Amino acid sequence: MSQTNPDQSPFFTLLDAAIDGIVVINEQGIIERVNPAVEALFGFTADELIGQNVKILMPDGDRLRHDDYLQRYLETGERRIIGIGRETIGQRKDRSEFPLYLSVGHITEPSQPGFVGILRDLTSQRDSEREIAQTELEIRQLRERLVHVARVSTLGEMVTGIAHEVNQPLTVIATYAQGCRRMIDSGLDDPAELLEAVNTIASQAERAATVINRIRNFAKKSELVRVASDCPEILAEVIALAEVYAAEASVKIVTQFEKNYLPLVMVDPIQMQQVVLNLINNAIESMSGVAGDKVVTVCIAGLGEDRVEVSVADTGEGIPAGLEEKVFDTFFSTKSNGLGVGLAICQSLVQAQGGKITVQNNRGPGCTFRFTLPAIVGD
Repeated sequence: MSQTNPDQSPFFTLLDAAIDGIVVINEQGIIERVNPAVEALFGFTADELIGQNVKILMPDGDRLRHDDYLQRYLETGERRIIGIGRETIGQRKDRSEFPLYLSVGHITEPSQPGFVGILRDLTSQRDSEREIAQTELEIRQLRERLVHVARVSTLGEMVTGIAHEVNQPLTVIATYAQGCRRMIDSGLDDPAELLEAVNTIASQAERAATVINRIRNFAKKSELVRVASDCPEILAEVIALAEVYAAEASVKIVTQFEKNYLPLVMVDPIQMQQVVLNLINNAIESMSGVAGDKVVTVCIAGLGEDRVEVSVADTGEGIPAGLEEKVFDTFFSTKSNGLGVGLAICQSLVQAQGGKITVQNNRGPGCTFRFTLPAIVGD
């Protein structure tokens, strides 16, 4: 077979017109024909390739195995490449490598047996995949930053209550420390009095440290990490933090955790705490202009064996009619000074855990936000 045979058959006319590279070899692996696409792919001319072993188009690792593949197929019919398309690596004339998809067929014509390989350059596809992966990574990083900013912003809204909660034990510490100094200066008759004062200082320091640790753990930047979690346990800590803010607003937080067995959920604890703290803060703000009792009720209950539901109810103004679905839209807010990102982030975080969040007005005053989380079923 010759590349320049003037007696051009329809097969070779199609071969030359194909946009994918096509190589025809004999049963010994010697190249008998290539189409122009192969010349463009590998940088060889047809004359440089005809009569060469097809291994010239392969990197060193594949060259060592190629003859074995052909021989094994001819002797046993075992397919490693032939008849099975796969991704592999090609090597150009300048020895640079590139990804390609190779499919090989067996030519069973008795007068001219051999193999035909079809090669498709995957460089553009791989570049596109890398660009998509990079874009997805950047989007994920931006989303994580936004979530972190929202978390810190929520703490910023609570700064007055947090400062008050930390200031109280610091005031006690300062007062008792001054008392200890006076006892020492005046001559200590009863060491038990000094010991009692020191114990008070230590307990108040622990109280302040507990508040600060809660804030630090909640505010730290972290990637999404799902772990088997007990809902009442992870939410109790953030509710304790919210009570600091609630007390400043004369709001009472009531918890109703189902006493029966609750299944564990596979969630990111920090992000779930962020959702609940955001909902509690929204509830507190919604009651700022209302009279009567101001109560936020946080409930956790099981819905069958496969879901856990968390709800946050308030006795505030409720959601204006017809806006129940819009409150989760980004940049939509019923507050005059709201940015409209808090509830959108809550929805995003709940959905990322495999759950769903909804809101509806109560029969009485206020509204209730509910979100569900898939439970861990079985072992």
